[in-house]
Amino acid sequence: MAQGRKTGGRKAGVPNKATALIRSRIEEDADPIGLLMQIAKGDEVDGERPTLDQRAHAARWLGAKVCPDAKDICISIDMGDIETPKDAMTAAARVISATASGEVPVGEAKTLLDLIAAFVKAYEAHELEERIKALEDAQ
Repeated sequence: MAQGRKTGGRKAGVPNKATALIRSRIEEDADPIGLLMQIAKGDEVDGERPTLDQRAHAARWLGAKVCPDAKDICISIDMGDIETPKDAMTAAARVISATASGEVPVGEAKTLLDLIAAFVKAYEAHELEERIKALEDAQ
């Protein structure tokens, strides 16, 4: 085997045989989405009406398939190098401008601004530590 590289085996995205067999059986013999839709609508299933709780559960499951929870996304914005609080102000202005123009979603902009604020806080703590050390050395 090449150092640090996997060789052989299934190609990425190819399901193993057991998963492929199960998926094939479900597609041939069952209609899980159709069943969940019947339950969510309150239709009778095998002579029984689903409870409100069962209907809500089916609707939640179907809704998650239609609109899954948002995952972290990568965004790219040139904020420049941030080495001083002045650089942080410039970066924050760029984030706000990009948000206003619709390039960066508000949620991601808040995360970026939080990161910039964390940098400023760390910078200030470091600067304060340096000042204290200089005063102690002077005494």
